[in-house]
Amino acid sequence: MQAAHSSQKTILVIDDKPTNRDSLRSLFTAAGFTVAEASDGLEALSLLYRGLRPCLIVLDLEMPVMDGEEFRRAQMAHSEYRAIPVVLFSAAPGLEQIAKRLQVAAYASKPADAAGLLALAWRHCLKADPSTLTSQLIV
Repeated sequence: MQAAHSSQKTILVIDDKPTNRDSLRSLFTAAGFTVAEASDGLEALSLLYRGLRPCLIVLDLEMPVMDGEEFRRAQMAHSEYRAIPVVLFSAAPGLEQIAKRLQVAAYASKPADAAGLLALAWRHCLKADPSTLTSQLIV
């Protein structure tokens, strides 16, 4: 578990698979974001309790200990965390319906659409229109 970060440019990635966390960390850090990571919803809640205030949460659904739906319900139950936007990032079937039910900001299917994920990060963290930003990233 990484130390908590508080920043306008911190993204919390919650996924049980280290390879997925590594890929997302590489993508977001190359674009100038700080990334905090959790391997399940319970670990992510612990980071929030300890003061992490990310500008965006990228959330997998299928995880042990506390899955993505359980995490989202716990997040919504805390007024302090409720406003943090969440992007569901999963290969689960019916993702659109799950996203609506969980009232998340957006959803993206695995495998990653790097440009789409970066656009969501820019929109929520930098409050910018991604079409006005330039990037040297090759993804």
